[in-house]
Parts: sequence; C-alpha cells; structure tokens
Amino acid sequence: MGNQKVAHLRCGLLISMVTVGCVLSAIGVVVIGAAFYAVGGVLGALWLRSIVKTAAADRRCEELRSVLERSERHCLEVLRKVIYYVEARDPHWGGHSKHVGELSERIARELSLPDAKCAELRLAGQLHDIGLFAVSDSVLSSRKKFGVSELDCVKKHSEVSYEVLKPLDCLSQDILMGIRHHHERMNGTGYPAGIAGEKVPIEARIIAVADSYDAMTHDRPYRDAMDPMQVMSELRRCTPAGYDRQCVDALARTLKLTALEADTPDPAPVLQAPSS
Repeated sequence: MGNQKVAHLRCGLLISMVTVGCVLSAIGVVVIGAAFYAVGGVLGALWLRSIVKTAAADRRCEELRSVLERSERHCLEVLRKVIYYVEARDPHWGGHSKHVGELSERIARELSLPDAKCAELRLAGQLHDIGLFAVSDSVLSSRKKFGVSELDCVKKHSEVSYEVLKPLDCLSQDILMGIRHHHERMNGTGYPAGIAGEKVPIEARIIAVADSYDAMTHDRPYRDAMDPMQVMSELRRCTPAGYDRQCVDALARTLKLTALEADTPDPAPVLQAPSS
C-alpha cells in the first residue's frame, strides 16, 4: 500500500510538471515552459525505466523463490522416503511417524495454536524420528530391555534428527527445538538436555504426547498394543512428572475419550510410558 501511494505521488508530480510546461509554453514563457516540460519528461523516462527494472527484478525473485520452494518440497519428499525405509526395517514401526504427525496437529489445534504452527507440527511429527536411521536394525527390533550401550545409541536419534533437518528453511527454530527435545520430560528426567517444566518447548511437549500415545497403541517387539483407554490412563499416571497436562487433556478431547474416561475407573498402572 505504501509503494502504491509513492507511485501515485510520483505520477501526479510528473504530470503536473509536464502540464505546467505546456501551459507556460502556451502563454509565451517558452524557455521556462520547455524546461519544465523537459525535466518532467526526463524524470518520467527515468521513473519508467526504474519500474521496468524493478518488475524484472521482482520476476527474477519470484522465479528464484519458486525454484527454492520446489527444491524444498523435493527435499521433504526425500526425507519422508527415508522415514518410510527406516520404519520398514521392522513391521512394528510402520506408519508411526505419519500417525505422530496427525496427532501432533490435532493436539495443536485443540490448544488453539495458530494454523501455521499446527501445519508445522504435522510436518515435525512426520519427521521427528528421522534420526533413527543412525540406530542399527538389531537394536530397533530387539525384544529385550535395552542395555546401557543400546539405550545410549537410541538416545542419540533426536539430536541426529535435529542436525539432519536444521538446514531446512521451512522448519522454524521453534519446530526444530521441538524435534530435538521431544524426549524431554517435565521433571527433567528426559533427554538429550534433561531440561524441565517451561524450559521444554511446547512443540516438544505436543510431539512427546503424540509419540507416546501412538507407540503404546501399536505393537512393539517387546509388548502388545494397549487399547486407547489404557493408554490414556498411563499418560495421566505419568502426568505432570512426564507429560504436559494441557497436552494430555487436548489429546483426550480430540480423540473423544474424555467422556469415556469419566465413566471408567482408573486401572492399576500397566507400565512406564515408553519414549518412542
């Protein structure tokens, strides 16, 4: 709007100068009139040339922006393929990242976060575990409780995910921090940084709840799937020490489980909610 006003003022000024030049010439003040006319014409020509140059630059910028957007979309598709093949190494993991993306967006919308943030969280959920490509097949499909070395290996995946995704301009720093810290816990017992409370980004808290819910409602090599009500009970048992209460409540609402929870007595604890 500001540029349009400036353009209108310039145009008005040039027309005025040319008009004054014509009038002065007509009444006999030829030299001054010609000067006004000439200056107005020269300025008009220069202004038109600047408009043409600006338009060409704008077109080049738009073309470059379009190329960058296509490249970024292609990059994201490649990363999604990487996720697909990472999860395909073990049938228990198939579709996990897709589900986490969907749940993360639903939780974000239930929390009334901006639309752009909700869309980013869907993408973040889809890509949050890309660092698992650095974890060996034998560890991912293990039916035994992780030893210290296996656990240390698994814990690196969130940092690897962050480093892989960091160059992408389409992911904000907040979202990248959400991916990096989605295994943090509200009491500071998570990883990689052991941060707690409000220091855990809201994006990480959302992904953590979505990640754990999907993990517990699907089979894993070391246990069978739990039903949604059992999972909600387990998430609440681990709240607020592990999970953000608002995020857990938002998940229950978006899955229409709140009313069912009210009619269901709390069962005995089943297991410690998994990290993934």
